[in-house]
Amino acid sequence: MASLPAKAKLILPLLLLLGVATAAPLNKAKKEFDYFTLALTWSGTKCLNARECCSSNGCCNPDVGSKFTIRGLWPEYNDGTWPTCCNGTAFDQDGVDIQLLMPDLARDWPSYYCTLSSACGSPKGSNWAYEWVKRGTCASPVLTTIYGYFSKALELSSSFDVTGILSESGYVASDSAKYLVGGIIQAIEKELGVTPILSCYGDAVKEVQLCFDKNLQIQECPTIESGMLSKSDECPGFVRLPIKTAPEKMNYLSLRGVQNW
Repeated sequence: MASLPAKAKLILPLLLLLGVATAAPLNKAKKEFDYFTLALTWSGTKCLNARECCSSNGCCNPDVGSKFTIRGLWPEYNDGTWPTCCNGTAFDQDGVDIQLLMPDLARDWPSYYCTLSSACGSPKGSNWAYEWVKRGTCASPVLTTIYGYFSKALELSSSFDVTGILSESGYVASDSAKYLVGGIIQAIEKELGVTPILSCYGDAVKEVQLCFDKNLQIQECPTIESGMLSKSDECPGFVRLPIKTAPEKMNYLSLRGVQNW
């Protein structure tokens, strides 16, 4: 076999090195997630800073009451990190399958903004498009379709009805009543058998998080099991569940929306 010229012997290692460097990011697969977090937002708190209305703002939708609505169903890792921007089907809001869910999504998974958002280099779109591209695409191999992802989130929110659980224990929407934060946690814990994670916006309950394994069975959140500082520890001792109110100014062409925490 003829030997390579001296110049080729110098160039070949460089080409191989460049080839490896180029291929490495393409071959790097995201690690499969460990569990799901179902994040539920209290609508009354979300609407505290609403200034104007638009057709996509849940604060202005009469079908969205003072209750917990879905913020997201998020694949997560046990170490506190999470995957984002995975491979998946492009979100098609006009698709027949997602259109079947639209009435439920508008009521139970509303957007609270008047602006469009984008994630992972995708075009700007609805809040649902944003959630699918950023987090829903990473729910595979458990939830592999757009319909499956959103319908399962709606099902979990309905089956684990945190608003109803709290109401039955006397924790109802009110602009004046203040409730012991530990009482809210205990009411959910007593009914569901797991400890929820709460987060607050000042003295108002902002969000409740529940965790599910990859069989979509409820479980303790790794944060609770590991003893790490929980968001619940950042809430004051007494909290409110504000009544959801729509802004007085109804400008459906507004693009300003509401505060994004």
